[in-house]
Amino acid sequence: MERLATEWNEKHYLEVDAALLFLDSTARRIDKAIATLRAEGAEEHLIEALERSRDEVVDTRRRLMQGTLFAVPKAQLSI
Repeated sequence: MERLATEWNEKHYLEVDAALLFLDSTARRIDKAIATLRAEGAEEHLIEALERSRDEVVDTRRRLMQGTLFAVPKAQLSI
């Protein structure tokens, strides 16, 4: 039974890792869009919107890491 729980736990963390990778990819893609728009002299509000979105993606990634990889299960808090 413990082996099964460990396998599920590993599978769950692989899913979290995949989500983190998607967020990393999204942030990089937004950075590329920002650079392109800046180089092409796009309207500033477009660049600002992308920058806000990138910041939100980075914050989301940080919260996901804190809530999963660095989280302490509630059961351990009462020890």
